Amino acid sequence: FFVVSPIAFILSTPTMRMWLGDVPTHAIVLVQVVVLSLLAGGISGEANGNNAGVKRDVDALLEWGRLNGAVLASSVTLTESTQAAGLGLFATQPLQKGDAVCNVSLGAVINVEHPLTDPTFGSFWGMFEDFTDLELTAGFLATVVNDATQFWHTYVSFISHNDAYGVNLLTLSSAELDALKPSQSIYELLLDRIEDAKEAFALMERAAEIELKGEQLAAWRNINMTQDLYFHMLGVARSRSHRIGVKDKHGKWHSAMCLVPLADMFNTAGAEQSNVECFTGSEHHGVKSVFHCQTTKPVAAGSELLVTYIDDAVRRSRGTMLLDYGFVPAHSKHDTVLIPLPPTPPGFEDMFKLLHMSRRDEPLPWVKAAKECEALRIVVYFQLLQMADDGIHITDSIELNDKLQSETLKSLARARFIAFLESKLEPYDQRSSGGACPGVDEDEEVVADVEDANICGSSSGGGMYTGRPHVLDAINALLDHEQALIQHVLDVCGE
Repeated sequence: FFVVSPIAFILSTPTMRMWLGDVPTHAIVLVQVVVLSLLAGGISGEANGNNAGVKRDVDALLEWGRLNGAVLASSVTLTESTQAAGLGLFATQPLQKGDAVCNVSLGAVINVEHPLTDPTFGSFWGMFEDFTDLELTAGFLATVVNDATQFWHTYVSFISHNDAYGVNLLTLSSAELDALKPSQSIYELLLDRIEDAKEAFALMERAAEIELKGEQLAAWRNINMTQDLYFHMLGVARSRSHRIGVKDKHGKWHSAMCLVPLADMFNTAGAEQSNVECFTGSEHHGVKSVFHCQTTKPVAAGSELLVTYIDDAVRRSRGTMLLDYGFVPAHSKHDTVLIPLPPTPPGFEDMFKLLHMSRRDEPLPWVKAAKECEALRIVVYFQLLQMADDGIHITDSIELNDKLQSETLKSLARARFIAFLESKLEPYDQRSSGGACPGVDEDEEVVADVEDANICGSSSGGGMYTGRPHVLDAINALLDHEQALIQHVLDVCGE
């Protein structure tokens, strides 16, 4: 599907920089690198003994990239991040605006075409017409990581083994799931995803035993595909993949979900802190294509190179960021909490659909003043609930909007909304009061297993739960944020 570039790009030379400036505007599809990889590299650095192994992994990745058209400029190094708890890309010398920092041949990226055209299992993956791109890509990654003969093995092995600190919610223990329960919407969304992932794996496993024969079946068994491995790769694929502009074999540009080696080592930041942008464009005379990253402002030596979130990621709540990408961002201009809605009364579904309110959750945003509260969609939902309780059934949109202007209706809905939101705050307040670990008797001593990193409690405030420290820290960071935002809305809207 893509042509693999046989050469490495010498990014630091004046000739290369001059060439990059000549890329035709019409051939460039701007995208923001979002791989949202605070999971990038994922090296904890907890023990000095790991440093040599980390360096070997990094050196192997860079050499693989050099041979296959995924390279960093000589002015860039891959090392431990100051922005996140893993690896990051840093400037080793002062950079000017527009300096190239990374080039990746589109032949080195991974997308859903690769499992479908895989010489060993392509026909097998083609059977799963109902699988999403993510599910197919994760299955493909799981076959690559355990097969050293695969083209992408070095890269996939690196991102798989060095994502140790990231939070893949699909792999939470039952006790860690309990810790997430106060965030009811995220908890229920996660349970749905876990069930979907289990069903996908079970279908894959059954199909392999029934459909694969001879050498193909032997190759599948040698991969040692397990549910744990598949779940892990779902997390890796989800956290690192993003959509970029690529050319198909007919020369037409389209958007594709891809994993982009080395470019996914950029950590992310807000627009003010970011200093790198990436896009796809023509290589040389348009014969091939590259994914090109360059600075957007001068960067001092020793500074980390950071890309910004794309619009879609910025609009996500911190809960969905944790669910999708394995981390909770420190700041967001669009902070929201997903709030589960009361069920729509039977027989009134058409009235709710007039205002597109047929979802089970609604984002609760930050509000600055009490006058903003009545306009919240979740408050309007309670207006509709009040109308349904009063037996008022309106199916004309103009008449419905007129009815929603009633001050009496607004007052009743606002009171119901406040009472409802207070009930949603209770689980957050209860965790803050501490207590025994879930599933542990009050008199039972809890012993931390250092090797398995299981503890009772965490370094973040609020509650006592068993689990891995970095997982509990991420969950508590989310719950602390959601609790504060809900309390703020109650303070403002309850005036």
